Amino acid sequence: MLRAKHPLLHGVLVPLTHRLARARTGRTVHFELVPETAAVPVAAQPR
Repeated sequence: MLRAKHPLLHGVLVPLTHRLARARTGRTVHFELVPETAAVPVAAQPR
């Protein structure tokens, strides 16, 4: 479905990226996106 809607991105670039990543690491790599905590710098905190 995505390949039909975005043929260049999902038909060419995504598979190519996956192949290059596998060639570099030798296996499938999984990434987890974790949001940062809402740390406010001391100078930016209201007084």
